[in-house]
Amino acid sequence: GILTMERLRMLPSVQIYFNALAQMLCASVEPFKKECLGVLFGSLPTKTKNQFIIAFVQPVQCVNRKRFTEIKPNDKSWFRLQDFFSQIPGRSRYLGDFHSHAEWGNLNPSDKMSDQDIVAMQEDSYKLEIIIAISSCAKTPKLWAVEEDGSLCGSFGSKKTMYDFIISAYVLYSDDADDDQKPKPKKIKIATPEFIKSFNRVLERRRARTNKL
Repeated sequence: GILTMERLRMLPSVQIYFNALAQMLCASVEPFKKECLGVLFGSLPTKTKNQFIIAFVQPVQCVNRKRFTEIKPNDKSWFRLQDFFSQIPGRSRYLGDFHSHAEWGNLNPSDKMSDQDIVAMQEDSYKLEIIIAISSCAKTPKLWAVEEDGSLCGSFGSKKTMYDFIISAYVLYSDDADDDQKPKPKKIKIATPEFIKSFNRVLERRRARTNKL
């Protein structure tokens, strides 16, 4: 799962299909104050297109939680799921995981990988990890956009409850294939134009109706 300079001249990007991203947001909202966990499916970068594609996702329902900041799949259910999705036909394959980091009291969640996240990715050789930082939206909702660091940020929800999201994608990366040090996660750029266009249209219509009142 490690990317080296011998294999890639530059870091890949990741395209996330509309339904996959919408489902990840729903998965993070449902437990909100607790972390969610799910599996990413799609295709790996190729020689002609240096980009991951996340075609669909599957939230993991049988999980073990420790406090409010750690989540792991139940071993038996995880083995069943692995055995099942390894047989799914087609070009989509298991890419890695996604999970959420939720607000804690007055502290906003981080979109960075925790030490536990990094160790898990290194030990299990995930190709890709998505972190969804979710918090209550206390100010004016923000339109969706890809930031300079590659993260996708924006707000969404209902009139009653609005959430802020920071979505970041990571790969393990080493500058030297012979380096004895463990590879570190690097953030890569997210591309999801259909999602941004559709969700911003809803926010802009809502803002226009509010301004008329």
